[in-house]
Amino acid sequence: MFLEPAINHKWKRDQQVLMERLRGEGSVAVGGRMRADLLGHCGKLGSYTLMHLNSSSVIDIQLIQSAGVSGSSHVETEALRRGLDLLQVNRLSVDHIVTDRHARVQKYLRKRNVRHYYNIQHLEKGLSRKLKKLAKSKECLLVRRWLPSIRNHVYWSATTSTSAPEKVAKWKSLVNHIQNVHTHDDPLFPTCAHPNRVSMDPSKWFQPGECQPIRASHTCKRCCFSSDVTASNTCVTVGLVSRLYLAAMHFNEDAQRHKDRSSEVTAEPQQSEPKPSECKYVSELMKLLFEDVFKEPSTYVDELKRIPVPDDLRPSAVIEFVSKQLKYDFLAFK
Repeated sequence: MFLEPAINHKWKRDQQVLMERLRGEGSVAVGGRMRADLLGHCGKLGSYTLMHLNSSSVIDIQLIQSAGVSGSSHVETEALRRGLDLLQVNRLSVDHIVTDRHARVQKYLRKRNVRHYYNIQHLEKGLSRKLKKLAKSKECLLVRRWLPSIRNHVYWSATTSTSAPEKVAKWKSLVNHIQNVHTHDDPLFPTCAHPNRVSMDPSKWFQPGECQPIRASHTCKRCCFSSDVTASNTCVTVGLVSRLYLAAMHFNEDAQRHKDRSSEVTAEPQQSEPKPSECKYVSELMKLLFEDVFKEPSTYVDELKRIPVPDDLRPSAVIEFVSKQLKYDFLAFK
């Protein structure tokens, strides 16, 4: 009756403060991620998070269910649409967005004319899955030895480049490198960045005809990647929505705390978790609860009721779901 309305009110207030601050920065870079309900892998319920990548702050987090859209395959696209609409209403323009490689999301963002990059972690996992399957063949045992280097090359290409064409040039250089060829035709990356001390053992390198399967996976047109983005938790009731908002507030404050400490030079070990006295959002929430919500709860309760919450699952399913997910409520963004 009191705590959930207070949590909802504080999250909405913090969200508006963050929106106002971001409006002064011009266009924003955001990341989006969907996490679906795992009960029976039905995709009935899910939560979607939009994060401001430059500050690592959660901008929006919402609950959605497949019953409210055309089906489970449309849930992520609909959640993304709602998040982008919220940014538009708050006069925030999107410079680019980072998501996974969901086909419907790609199509929707093209229609909306939003520059789109892939989450590098999903790209690397998808590529590694194909290469591991390839490495099981007797003709491709050498792939197994190169797999860690190929995975590292994915991240290196993304994190050391200043433009999308440079990322592509570095990424494509891999096919030459594994054949012991370290000069490339692309002027954006004409030579490999490693020292000129390479092994001359022919057994360590691919021969020209042996890397065609890797070339097929490597030159995939969907290899356009950017930085990582983190997932959110899934909720099934108003109570779990409140826990989700708490996780967002905790994450945002923790991200700011690490940002403030990043410029400090110290030999002292740094705590990974803040002390209760350092949690500013907790003290603000308690002040709101005791000084405002307790005195006049109806206003805050009415505000809470306006949240579109999906229908609850059957009681036994809720108990099973909560028992599995509750311990992750405050770790959802880690």
